[in-house]
Amino acid sequence: MKLIYQVAILLYAGLLKAIAPFNAKAKLWVNGRYNWKIRQQQLYDANANYIWIHCASLGEFEQGRPVIEAIRETYPHLKIVLSFFSPSGYEIRKNYNRVDAVVYLPLDTPANAKAFLEIWKPKAALFIKYEFWLNYLEQLHLLTIPTFLIAANFRANQLFFKWYGGLFLKALKAYSLIVVQNERSLNLLAKYNVKKVIQAPDTRFDRVQAVANQTGTATEMQDFIDKYKVFMVGSAWLADLKQLTAVLNSPLAAEWKFVIVPHEIDEETLNQLNTLYNQQAVFYTRLATYSTVELQQAKVLIVDVMGQLAAMYRIAAIVFVGGGFGKSIHNILEPGVYGLPIIIGPKHHKFQEALDLIAKGGVVGVNNAQDILNCFEKWQNEALRRQTGAINSKYIQANLGGTSIIMNHLQSVLQSIA
Repeated sequence: MKLIYQVAILLYAGLLKAIAPFNAKAKLWVNGRYNWKIRQQQLYDANANYIWIHCASLGEFEQGRPVIEAIRETYPHLKIVLSFFSPSGYEIRKNYNRVDAVVYLPLDTPANAKAFLEIWKPKAALFIKYEFWLNYLEQLHLLTIPTFLIAANFRANQLFFKWYGGLFLKALKAYSLIVVQNERSLNLLAKYNVKKVIQAPDTRFDRVQAVANQTGTATEMQDFIDKYKVFMVGSAWLADLKQLTAVLNSPLAAEWKFVIVPHEIDEETLNQLNTLYNQQAVFYTRLATYSTVELQQAKVLIVDVMGQLAAMYRIAAIVFVGGGFGKSIHNILEPGVYGLPIIIGPKHHKFQEALDLIAKGGVVGVNNAQDILNCFEKWQNEALRRQTGAINSKYIQANLGGTSIIMNHLQSVLQSIA
């Protein structure tokens, strides 16, 4: 099985190299790892004690961010190296100033894992939610480096629990501690004799509350918003946006403006969106170039920057969170913290918060454009919007505190190396 795993890793890397000349994301992935040993050696401080924190991409970073910042505040003399697997995480957070180095994680081969750990010599390692790299975990175990997995979420259909997944199940047992988000995961791991496990609320609850607590305004969008209410579409894919056409064409849309935050902001995607809206959308990065009249007449604003969505939700009255008409939904807690009613597509069943909030009534899961239009028509009533949104904010308030629980369990290790 290990040989198959290693071959799969090398084939994956080979595929990315082959398509890199034609794919911008693959090119970033490949170029980011070029000459990685020398580049990372130049970042290393021989006089420091490091903790290594790894995130797959931007979503996992936001999930781990409360813990990263708690470590920085509590143990300021401990240095942090933050690694990403995906360019979408690295490129946006490569200048994140709460850590001491941000790097790409080298491909998971035995030689790379050994070399990476020899460069950074971490005193502890922390993985956020996903990414079970067998060679890295094996090396961490051999070097007796305390290794933690936080904000994890397990399901019975995952590879660990298949008849052929023994190698991955064994890797789980190498963690010093696994922090899971729910009782289902706790019970599942216990069934397979993974014992070093505790449960804590998802750290994303703490993160979205921290963002909501920050003061913020939308003065740069005020001429566009004017006197209208805002229907915001967050982390949207083209498949999601096509389902919203009926809402934009509804007579009720005359009282609304639409803010579209696409998941990808490459040139091709932005051109597709502009075509979808008949070349009549305005763009966030060009707001200063439009006249007041142009902004007031425009119906759709496309946000063509990354990293602003969580704070922007505060201007909305209704939110549609994208991904559900594609692979899976994106973060519904970010708008939920503001007490907003939320619509999501059908691909949401992997997310406990989505299932919980659908059951409570703060989120509506839809299957088609008519379902979305029904929500839009129903939520014209402001009192009903507020009542529905309050369910979401109350749910988030009830689930704060995961960061404190995790920090309490990391305390003995971090104090010994800080």
